[in-house]
Amino acid sequence: MEENKVKKKIFFYATLIMIVLLIVFAYLILFKASETPAQLNVESAIVNLNNAKVLGNVRLSESDIIETLSSGKASVILYESIVVNLEENTKIKISDLQKAHPKIIQEKGSTWNTFTKLFGVKEYTAQSSSSVASVRGTSFSLSENKIFVGDGNVDYKYNKIDFIVDKNEVIEN
Repeated sequence: MEENKVKKKIFFYATLIMIVLLIVFAYLILFKASETPAQLNVESAIVNLNNAKVLGNVRLSESDIIETLSSGKASVILYESIVVNLEENTKIKISDLQKAHPKIIQEKGSTWNTFTKLFGVKEYTAQSSSSVASVRGTSFSLSENKIFVGDGNVDYKYNKIDFIVDKNEVIEN
């Protein structure tokens, strides 16, 4: 009788473990298949994607150009790991959607970039016409001639001069 109880307990726990493993496996398969490399979230007013007005949430591809016009605001999410908030009158291009190191080119305006270093993204680069910011786990603001680091540190190149910008530091022209 005692041996029967032990066998039933073992069977119960083994079955429970198998069910949990199946649920976890199914969850991972579903989320892996639905990963979105880049998504645009339109927050207010006029936002263009490749010179066409868009609303709501839009899936992005490499080489897409996003532009916020006056009073327009939007954010771009890369691999659920990087959030690029575009202020009004800002224009960026999705330059590279390689998961380990996505890149954007900021043609004009101002962005606030937050990089959480999750989901396999190791590094992120934001480039303007005269500067390049490469980051690994941080948040920063970038405009044509200015960078402000809110958290972490940023490798920053301006007019071929390399800087390491630490938390709460600003480099301007």
